[in-house]
Amino acid sequence: MELCLVSVQWRMILGDRLSACFPTNLYQRIVVNGAVHWLVSKVADGTLVIMSFLLVEEEVREIPLPPIPSTLSSRLGVFRNWLCITLVSEWNAGETFNEFWVMKEYGVRESWTKMQVCKPYHELSHSGFCTESHDLMVFDELSLVMYNFNDGTFWNLSIGDLSENGRFGSVGIYVESLPYTHRSRSA
Repeated sequence: MELCLVSVQWRMILGDRLSACFPTNLYQRIVVNGAVHWLVSKVADGTLVIMSFLLVEEEVREIPLPPIPSTLSSRLGVFRNWLCITLVSEWNAGETFNEFWVMKEYGVRESWTKMQVCKPYHELSHSGFCTESHDLMVFDELSLVMYNFNDGTFWNLSIGDLSENGRFGSVGIYVESLPYTHRSRSA
């Protein structure tokens, strides 16, 4: 029996921009366009930006946010294959939203596009599932909604009691990525 161990060598990739930022949610990371993304707050002035780590190029880049008021809370996500920013409010604040932003051309500030929903929300996320005409959205962690962005129609999906408190922690689809590639050494 032969046992082969693959040596994995870790390197530190430093970026001046990354060291001057603090993630708004350390566990919220979005993978799209071959990069990992975080919504971060700049230490110097507290402004929010998206920081990305491009996996192939091993580079750290800054992506600007859409034109949203800095006083509003926001969350980074993915809508179809685009980066997405949704606005978030506390339940007790009474404030709801009916729009979110998607970056239709990756890395281009001017490509941020406002998307409208006719169902108001406190918190909104995309499940990762869509058809040609509908997207499965999660509204306020309470309802799964098939939403048609062409005409604004939607219907609620009833799945039964999925948890103790009737809320969805998160909804998504699994897509295998970042495959392990074994490189054998020549002896």
